Order: sequence, then C-alpha cells, then structure tokens
Amino acid sequence: MPAINFDLVCINCGGSLRGIELNGDCPQCNSRVGNTLNLDVIDRIDLRINDDVLCVGCGYNLRTLAVSHVCPECAAPVLESLHPSELCFADKPWLRKVRMGVLLTIVVVLIVVVRILFWFFYDNYLTTGTPSQILIRFTSLIHLLNRVIFCLAVYLATLSDPCPRGMIPSSFPRWIACIGAGILLLYGAFFVILNFLVADYFAFFTSYNNFMMAVYILSTCISCLTDVCLDICLRRLAVRARRVHLRRLTSFHIFLCVCTGLVWSCRLIGWSQGGFVSSICMLIGNLSQLVEWVLYPVSIIMFFLYYRMLAAALAGKR
Repeated sequence: MPAINFDLVCINCGGSLRGIELNGDCPQCNSRVGNTLNLDVIDRIDLRINDDVLCVGCGYNLRTLAVSHVCPECAAPVLESLHPSELCFADKPWLRKVRMGVLLTIVVVLIVVVRILFWFFYDNYLTTGTPSQILIRFTSLIHLLNRVIFCLAVYLATLSDPCPRGMIPSSFPRWIACIGAGILLLYGAFFVILNFLVADYFAFFTSYNNFMMAVYILSTCISCLTDVCLDICLRRLAVRARRVHLRRLTSFHIFLCVCTGLVWSCRLIGWSQGGFVSSICMLIGNLSQLVEWVLYPVSIIMFFLYYRMLAAALAGKR
C-alpha cells in the first residue's frame, strides 16, 4: 500500500498525514485516513482518481488526475473535492430515505397551508356561525393524518448516515425530533377522540378553558422544538454538501420557528386571560402574525431546496 506523498491534513485533529499509508491511521488521533480522503475513487497504485468526481469549484470531471494536482479549469486543489464526508459520496439507500422524508415534509407543510386557508375563507366569507360538528371532525381527522405523515417524515429525514466517514452522528437532535413528532401525534389523536366523544366541542372547550389552553401552549412549544431539531439535522446535510446559502436559509427558518412558537404562546395566553394581560398578548399576537405567514413559504422553499440537493447527491453531483 503506497504512502501519502503530498500534504494532507487529518480532518479530525489537523495533524499531518504525509508519509502515512492509505490504509493507515493518523499518528495523533488514530483516525482512519479514509475519514479524510475518499479512498473509494482513488487508484491505490498511482494515486489518481479512477471514477467520475466533479470539482467542488467548477464542476469539472477530475477523473485520471493525480490527487496532488489542481483542477485544470479553476485551479482548485483536487483534494478539496475528495472529502469522504461529502454528500455525493454518501450511502445511496440512506440518501433515498432522507429524500423521501424531505418530500413528506413538503406534503405536511402544504396540507397545513391548505387547512389554514380553508378556515380563513370559511370564517370570513363562507359563514358567520359556528362550524358544524361534522366539519370539525373531518378537519381534525385530516390534522391527525398530517401528524402521522409528519412522524414518518421526521423519522426518515433525520436518519443517521450508516457510513458517516468522520462526521459525528447527530443522534440527540434526531431523537428529540422523533419524540416530539410522536407527542404531537398523540396530541392530534386526543383531539380527534375528543371531537367524536363530545357533542358540543366549543362548550366543552369553554368549560375547561385553562386546561385546554395549557395543552395548546404545551403542544406549541413541542412543535417548535421538533421543527428546530429537524432543521438542525437537515442543516448538517447542507454543511456536507457545502451549500452555504441553504445553511443560512435553515438558520433563518429556525429563527422563524422560534418566533412563531413565542407568538402563538402569547396569543393563547391572551385568549385565556382577561383585561390588560389579554390586550397586551393579543396585540403581540396580531402584530407578529406576519411571522407565521412568512414561515410557511420559507418552509416550502427550504425543503424543496433540500430535496433538489439530495437528488443531485444521488446523481453523484454536488
């Protein structure tokens, strides 16, 4: 096995790997050379690229070039395109599952938007009275179905890479997101059962106002935390794919999720209280409602960009 005869820095500790065999370990942190350099696309004899690898700078095909050379089109070092943690080198079945999870997330957001628009037009243009019990039960079933889809979407979109190659698995935010999605599913099932057991939902809600508001506020906080943890998991994919704009968009989306959670908490507290507290909370809610309407278009755009990124990675592109 030939030794590395060019400057290469360990991805884990920053130590020099010059003189280390390709199947060896870093002398400082014992990390495999394969965690720093993608050995699957390198000829082990003459250290040339023997597969289609696109330059990270310009997209030029680097096949047959020596690892120590630079791209003939943009002069970017070939080594910059051989990081094994790059998304285009990831496990293909895993990428397909994550892409399906992102697609289901887009479906979830679209269903939420349609549901909000329906109630907006229903309350303002279709009727002025209380909605019928049948309509409430039907929309609650749609909401429950959306929660089921969201659980599956979170589970798939946050799956850990079976071959991380130097990347630290994001297990903690993944499990927080999955647990949060499961709690939200139970929450949706609770209200479906309540709608079918109680003859007058609004009268029941008024009778147990404080309890129902506490449940609403708690579910809002859990939903916010779940969305943030899902974004953290997806943001790691953008880092691996070197999509700076997508990383920034995801950070902005996290900010919007937190703002939306705070806005809804203030509005719910305002509905449950009276007098001065109610006026202040409702004012905050009304002034900040724009944040929620910004959130959904940003969510659709962001998840669509993640879907395209994963599709490109499946095709071997950056």
